Amino acid sequence: MGTKSTFKKDVAIQAILYAAQNVDRKDIHKICKILYFADQEHLSKYGRSITGDTYIACLLYTSDA
Repeated sequence: MGTKSTFKKDVAIQAILYAAQNVDRKDIHKICKILYFADQEHLSKYGRSITGDTYIACLLYTSDA
């Protein structure tokens, strides 16, 4: 089940710079959100992410107190 991460640092930097140049509000939250949705769109179209990053679901824990 192990998938090898092929994260491409140079591609990620270029994507961050591209996003930063094309948005009005240049804060880290906005840029990360844009990159996340761009990666998801690319993943569903081409079967791989733009940056080669691996996404892992976060489990939510609830207390039954």
